[in-house]
Amino acid sequence: MIKSFLPLCALGLMLAGCSKSKTDAPMLTGHFEGEMPSSVTVYYDLDGVANIDELDVDSTGTFIFNPELPVDQADVTIISGKDVFGARVAKGDAVEATINGENISFQGDNAELSSFLSVYHTAYNYMKFKVKPDQIEAGYDFNAQKNMLDEGAEKARAALSSVPASERDYYTSLNNAGYDYVLLSILSSDHYLNKNDHTAEMNEIVGKIDPNSDEARVSGLLSMWVRSDSTLNAKMISMKDSIGFTAAQIKAIDEVLTNQANKNNLYSMATSMMLFYNPSDEEIEKFFATVKPQFDKAPAVEAELRKQIADSKKVVADGDALPSDPIVISTDGTKHNLTSLFDGKIVYIDLWATWCGPCCREIPFLEKVVEQYKDNDNVKFISISCDQDKEAWLKKLAKDNPTWPQYIFDEKSGNEFMKAMHANGIPRFFLIGRDGKFILVNATRPSDPKMVEELNAALGAK
Repeated sequence: MIKSFLPLCALGLMLAGCSKSKTDAPMLTGHFEGEMPSSVTVYYDLDGVANIDELDVDSTGTFIFNPELPVDQADVTIISGKDVFGARVAKGDAVEATINGENISFQGDNAELSSFLSVYHTAYNYMKFKVKPDQIEAGYDFNAQKNMLDEGAEKARAALSSVPASERDYYTSLNNAGYDYVLLSILSSDHYLNKNDHTAEMNEIVGKIDPNSDEARVSGLLSMWVRSDSTLNAKMISMKDSIGFTAAQIKAIDEVLTNQANKNNLYSMATSMMLFYNPSDEEIEKFFATVKPQFDKAPAVEAELRKQIADSKKVVADGDALPSDPIVISTDGTKHNLTSLFDGKIVYIDLWATWCGPCCREIPFLEKVVEQYKDNDNVKFISISCDQDKEAWLKKLAKDNPTWPQYIFDEKSGNEFMKAMHANGIPRFFLIGRDGKFILVNATRPSDPKMVEELNAALGAK
C-alpha cells in the first residue's frame, strides 16, 4: 500500500436536491469556517515521486479533491498558510473536512485515520521548529523546542488509538519516525547555535533509520540518513563537476537501497540540486546516458527532471516584461496587483521572508539605501514577503518599523510568479524600469555597494 500526502480542488456547486451515490461523491471535500484562504496546497507522494497541486477555495470556503489516482488509496497533506493537516482518501470513499483556524474535524469514510494524520502533521510540522532570526538574536531555546515537540508527540500517540487495528503498526512506526525527524532538527540547531554537543545522540538516531522503509521516506528521515550514512558516502566518487557527482550519487543510492520508491525520492533530491549549477545540454544528455540503468526503473523521475530542464530554459531575461502580475497584500489587508504599484518609476523589489536569515541581514542595508534616495521621486522601493505566516511577518515589521512599502504575496499568485521567475531561493532582488520591464532580473543586494551604481545607472537612463 502506497503511503502519501494530498489536498483539494475547486468546488463546483451541486444542484439543490440532487443526491449522489457513495462512488460518485468526491474523495475529499473541505470547508473553511472563519478566515478563508484563496487556495490550499496539496502534497502527495506516489512511489517516491512528489506531486504538488495548488487548488482554489471557492467563495463559500469550500474545496474538493477528487483526482484520478493511480492507486486505490493515499494519505494526503493539506497545507493552508502555516497550518498543515492530513487525510486519507480512497477510491469509492468520501470524507469531509471542516477547518477552523488550526483545528480540523472529519466526517464520513476514513474519518478516524484522517484525524490521526492531522494530529501527526500538527505535531511534526517542520515550519514550527524552523529556526527564525529572532530566535538567533534572543538565543535558541532548545528546551522550549523540545517541550513543544514532546507535547505534540503525546497528542499524536493518543490519537493512534483511533487508527484501525490493521494499520496501527505502520502508523505507530511513522509517528516514531516523525518524532525522530524533528528531534534531529532541533538537536542540530542547538548543536550549531548553542555549541552543545549532540553528536552521540544524533548518531544513535540516524543509526536506527531503516532507509528502505516507507516511514523513513514519508517522515523525512530518509533525507537525514542520506547525508550521514557512511556506507553510502563511501561509494560516492569525488567529482568536481555537478553532473558527475550527481550520477555517482544515483549509482550509489541504487546499490545501497532496495525500496524503489525510496530510490526515486533520493534521485529527485539529487537531480534538483544538480540543476542549480545550470548544466549544458551536452552535460545533461551525458548524465542521462550515464544513469540510464537507474532511470529505466524510475521513468516518472526522469520525466519530471526533463520537464524541469525544459521549464528552466524559459528564463525571464533583462528587458522582458513580468511573467505574471501577482497579487500582493499590504499590512492593512488591501490587495493590489504588483504592477499597479510601480507608478511609472524605477522600482527596486526585495523578496524576503522572516525565516530567511540572509534576507533579514539585508534589511539594515536596504534601510540605508532607502534613506539615501528618500528625496528622489523617480525611484521606489518595495519589499514583498514570501511568508506563509502572516502574523510572523507583521510582528517583524512592528519590530523593524521600515519606512518603505511592505507587502506579502497572495499565496496562489505569488507561487505562480516565483515559479515563472524560477526564483528557487531568497533573498532575491529585481530592478524594474519605468516601462515596467526588467532592467535586472538579478539585481545586486543592498549590502553590495554596486547596488547604488545600478540604481544611478537606471535613473540616468532615458
